[in-house]
Amino acid sequence: MRLRRFGLTSCLLLMALALAGCWNRREVETLGFVVAVGVNRGPDGGVELTAQVPIPSLLAGEAGGGGGRSSQPAFWVVKSSGRTTFEAARRFLEESPRRLQWSHNQVVIFSETYARTGVREALDILTRDSEPRRTAWVMVARESSIDDVLSAAWPIERLTGVALDRLMTLQSGGLGGAPTVDINTFVRALAAPGLEPVAAAIELTGPDTPPKQRDPLEPTKSHLATRGSAVFQGDRLVGWLDPIETRGLAFLQNKVKTTVLPLDCKVPVGEKASVELLRAHTTMKPQVTADGRISFTIKIQAEGALDEFPCREPINVTTFRSMERKAAQAIEGEVMRALRRLQYDYHADAMGFGLAVYRTYPRLWKRLQADWNKRLPDIPAQVQVRMALRRSALTERPLQVQ
Repeated sequence: MRLRRFGLTSCLLLMALALAGCWNRREVETLGFVVAVGVNRGPDGGVELTAQVPIPSLLAGEAGGGGGRSSQPAFWVVKSSGRTTFEAARRFLEESPRRLQWSHNQVVIFSETYARTGVREALDILTRDSEPRRTAWVMVARESSIDDVLSAAWPIERLTGVALDRLMTLQSGGLGGAPTVDINTFVRALAAPGLEPVAAAIELTGPDTPPKQRDPLEPTKSHLATRGSAVFQGDRLVGWLDPIETRGLAFLQNKVKTTVLPLDCKVPVGEKASVELLRAHTTMKPQVTADGRISFTIKIQAEGALDEFPCREPINVTTFRSMERKAAQAIEGEVMRALRRLQYDYHADAMGFGLAVYRTYPRLWKRLQADWNKRLPDIPAQVQVRMALRRSALTERPLQVQ
């Protein structure tokens, strides 16, 4: 009996030693780390993937501090295609000597062509597979090819994926001119009743060649900039919002943290003051009449500071109240502008009217959800804004010039 136990114990120990280690380990020298990926529709109707992969030797040379910055790009842009997104991803093995690793990807960029035909297929594998991160930003390239976007130059960053990640992080607490939407947020909007997703729109801008090689009078393009929003109906792109309309939508979605509102001076005419919005809170309430008509009351409470005041008028209570009224009117105007675009032009409920009805009147929503987008233009909305200026920064008087 003891001998049998000893033999069994010995076998278990030998098996444990044999199975020790990582069964699916991959050496870092054999991997290429994707930091940005573009998705496009191929000429045959399939899927075309474009990945940006850092070149470690060039980045390591900069980190060592030896010499100046190399003019050679510190990344490799590699392309693959397939009948499905997964096949296209697997066929990178035909192009890349290193297996691509997707866990470090920062951004997913859809081409305008692909987005207009539907992004569901790409999102399926991005959320189903274990490697890609759901925190990667979702963007749509407007009037720009995926190749040009992922090959764009950044004066102070070497990698497009890293640059866009930092740009979107700053946008989340900056002007509100572009929505900060990651894969998780986008997919949740797709699945939510009465809510359509949006994504950041990016465009090429600036010089497209080094200053020494280009004609200084020639208009050129180089790096990327956010330019408003891409609006979806379901998983299909239907249109665009400019930065002002995008900020109006951000107010509707209660996502404005801070921004800047330029306001007209009373004296002199043409000069503008700047109010920095410190915080804002939006509530959206649906009302239903006895005959089933729906309307919305949108209330926005905001606080700000008078951070720039070149106007030639005293800063007193009267001036503060005047600036508060102008700021409230500016916010209301931006919100109404976004509503008109979404309700009448795109029939896309990105502001979440349907979601509010679903939460407040679930039985009514069951009757309306089938043709909700068609009903959207007929739903009136009243916007009420209360603005309070708390301070005028470090000075209480306008700058005096003799």
